[in-house]
Amino acid sequence: MINLCLEFSTESSNFVDSSEYKKVYESYFKPLVSFLYANPDFYFSFYFTGPEFEELKKKNSGFVDMLKKLVNRKQVEILGGGYYNPIFPLLFPQDRSGQVELLSSTIRKSIGSRPRGVSLCASAWEPSLVTSLESCTMEYVQLDSSLIAKNKNVYLPIIMADRGKSIKILPTQSDLVPENDETPENYIKRILRSYEKVLKRDTENNILDRTITVVLTKKACSYLLQNDWLKEFHQLLKEKYKNQISLSLPLNCVRTSPVFVQSYVHTGISDDIARWAIEPFVASDVKDSSINIYDFMQTYKRSLSLYNRMIYVSHLINSSHGDKARKKDARDLLWKAQTGDAYVCKASGVLVSSEERQNAYRKLTEAEKIIRDCKEFQETITSFDYNCDGFNEYICRMNKFNACISLKGGSIFELNLMKNSGNYADNMSRKMPFDKCDDNYEKGIFIDHLFEVQEYEKYIKGQPCKNGVFSNNVYKQTAFNAQKKEILLETSSNFPSLNQTIDLRKKYIIHPNGITVQYILKN
Repeated sequence: MINLCLEFSTESSNFVDSSEYKKVYESYFKPLVSFLYANPDFYFSFYFTGPEFEELKKKNSGFVDMLKKLVNRKQVEILGGGYYNPIFPLLFPQDRSGQVELLSSTIRKSIGSRPRGVSLCASAWEPSLVTSLESCTMEYVQLDSSLIAKNKNVYLPIIMADRGKSIKILPTQSDLVPENDETPENYIKRILRSYEKVLKRDTENNILDRTITVVLTKKACSYLLQNDWLKEFHQLLKEKYKNQISLSLPLNCVRTSPVFVQSYVHTGISDDIARWAIEPFVASDVKDSSINIYDFMQTYKRSLSLYNRMIYVSHLINSSHGDKARKKDARDLLWKAQTGDAYVCKASGVLVSSEERQNAYRKLTEAEKIIRDCKEFQETITSFDYNCDGFNEYICRMNKFNACISLKGGSIFELNLMKNSGNYADNMSRKMPFDKCDDNYEKGIFIDHLFEVQEYEKYIKGQPCKNGVFSNNVYKQTAFNAQKKEILLETSSNFPSLNQTIDLRKKYIIHPNGITVQYILKN
């Protein structure tokens, strides 16, 4: 017997902030719940982010009331997770547990029971999450089947242990999502064929019931809600295939399973996200299951820059003492900035949302402003490895702005005005798939070039050209005076047409109202 668990989740954690809200509600949530209410023996589960759930409660309270009735009659399960749908491996433990508890308590207050299972954005996983989720009294976590070793993915719940703690894992089978134009009967037959293949591989447990969990995206769900697909599917399960497949809920399957497959799941992300992490803006075949969120951010430097900023503000909040109310307000803004949409692309698209990223930068700036108010703020410049690239950066914390200067290119790679702004140095480099030109270096403010005449003419026209002789250099620190707020850098390169060495000295002078840059060029 197959226990089939169907679930619906939107791809975005923040559809509530867009004009799509009414469309999403009318097209998916409303018809799904209406169908479930009319069919008490059709079991289903949902995953909502915190903002989604709050918006549904605010704009469609009747929907939430109906959900509560469905949960009370044990027909529907609501999964938990992070309130702002964050990428959990990127967070400190206190932020992980805080976001999980915030979403759980939000659901419990409205529905009457707290979630016992967790859905992870992009199935971003690392082993330390076992302890984090277990401490939040979660019984299981859903992970994309691409993270599970093939010999372990036998349609049984998995158990993973880490340093004396354990959690159950339910693999979600992305290859068993209904396809467009696939009839209900053909879909059922495809599930049965997949089940038979698993039984041939796992003869040891062939008498046990199996669990297949399928998460429906908006695209798949749109098709199922048309032309009475779900009604026909339900009828076939009750009449023709009642001895082979039954609908169930994930928590029931976990709690009643007589066997758990022991497995250690390594750090990773779902296949549909991992395929974008190999080559920038190109979907590739994933042959290495070890690709993880850090590989993704190394491929997309803008996501990595936001992550570094988020970690820096996390440190500021964690090291702040005295004003608990302000610290809580700052942490709330930090959690908003941790939404997964700002760090990874959606499964159906190639780009990470620059709008979401800028929103995250603004929230982080607001959080830092609050922390600055906890005690008397002093303008400072410090030098340390801010982004963990092996080189020290210069962090300029001024009343009106926050700037980061890198030895790579000798430029400002992050500039946040404290008037609740995004990062003015974000997303500056051109990329071939979109701009028909690749800059081949990370642009910043005060990036330096020394062009040949022909290359300069191309450059000012925005045409592809060589980078100039300084833009990819790693500068050296000649002098650094934190008290005077002055940074002196230097570099040298060979100028091709003259075959001469060109020396560049570059001095940053940080003022309360801005930044002055002085140049000395010598041949």
